[in-house]
Amino acid sequence: MLLEVGFVDLQYMLEVEDRQVLDFCDVPRIDGGDVEARLEGNKLSITCAYGQLLPPMAINFYPHWYQKALEGSLIVVAGRNLQGMAGDDPSYLHRAMTLGQVVGATLPLTVVRPSRNSRPCMMRSGRKFKDCCGRSSTLA
Repeated sequence: MLLEVGFVDLQYMLEVEDRQVLDFCDVPRIDGGDVEARLEGNKLSITCAYGQLLPPMAINFYPHWYQKALEGSLIVVAGRNLQGMAGDDPSYLHRAMTLGQVVGATLPLTVVRPSRNSRPCMMRSGRKFKDCCGRSSTLA
């Protein structure tokens, strides 16, 4: 289903020179409104013209990630046998990519900002949104 809506097999990304780090910034973008991601509080949902593409999921993240999310795009990588965090141990991701079991796309992202007095901020700090990710100096 993911390939049908525009995700691409990421096996091609393994064709990098020795010791070169994988750069997911080059994952192709899906435009046209068929597939989109929506972040509301800490719930991320991904939908397409057929309905829900991936089930809504709660995510934890830091304020700097939230700032980047406000720019309006999200790189999504999905696949089989992806255990744990790929940043902690990329061997599962590399193996799944080698087997052609990982797809990815860059999606347009809509961020629904919580109210300023929401407590706690969903970004792990435990503070009100206005004192964490909602600070004007943070979002400038």
